[in-house]
Amino acid sequence: MQSLVRIRYLAAALSAIASASVLMWVPPVTAEASSPWSYLENYHLGQCLHSWPADLNVTVANCDRGMFERWKVAYAETLNGSREFVIFADGILNGCLHDDSADVSSDGADAVNVAACNPADHSVLWTRIRGDVAWEYRDYHTGLCLTYDSYANAITWRCNSNHAEQWTLTH
Repeated sequence: MQSLVRIRYLAAALSAIASASVLMWVPPVTAEASSPWSYLENYHLGQCLHSWPADLNVTVANCDRGMFERWKVAYAETLNGSREFVIFADGILNGCLHDDSADVSSDGADAVNVAACNPADHSVLWTRIRGDVAWEYRDYHTGLCLTYDSYANAITWRCNSNHAEQWTLTH
């Protein structure tokens, strides 16, 4: 009887391990693989996504092609076959683009900043969807789109498929 209980516990544990969503880092296989660092330029503004290492904020600003405007888009694949993207920030050790859903404004927008690249933290995972003129980046956890507010802060907001939510990768 006791061995039967142990077998059931073992079977349940193995089943839980097999169904867990575990991320594997996989090198990029898309067009940006030929040039590892790119600039994410907002299609509507013509300005680049810019990280600020002092406070880890992310804004949109004129593209000066500096180190803190360089990003590397790579995909992370789960064992269950889901493919999401991680956006690494150049010049910030182990930094990734992060949807800070804890920092929500009164209108429902989430702040976007740079945080440690932790694949178990879904707030650094993004889904990339082709828009009519460029790519939309949607936060994996909230489904909100990467865009900007009236102060040029990077935010995530409800997706409307407009050009303010679309980004081109330039080298």
